[in-house]
Amino acid sequence: MTLFEQFDLPGDLMKRMADTVDADVGAALAKGRLSDDGLRAAKQRCAKCDHADFCESWLDVNEARKTTNGVTPRAPDFCANHDLMDRLGT
Repeated sequence: MTLFEQFDLPGDLMKRMADTVDADVGAALAKGRLSDDGLRAAKQRCAKCDHADFCESWLDVNEARKTTNGVTPRAPDFCANHDLMDRLGT
């Protein structure tokens, strides 16, 4: 993995998590439910998380399940942004 891939990984994981749990970060920003500072803090929490490998595996499994059975999962308890994802989910 290159340095640039390592740098982008937290942002990619956070986007995948939001997409998987149907947390509309863009709408939350537009409606004032999430501030720029709040988004920046969430990205920092994701970047500091020690569960990136587990997160990727969880996302792979749950994205497939969502596609197969149409059930939207909740963010896992280990997610550093679990509460935010729950709050912004549909």
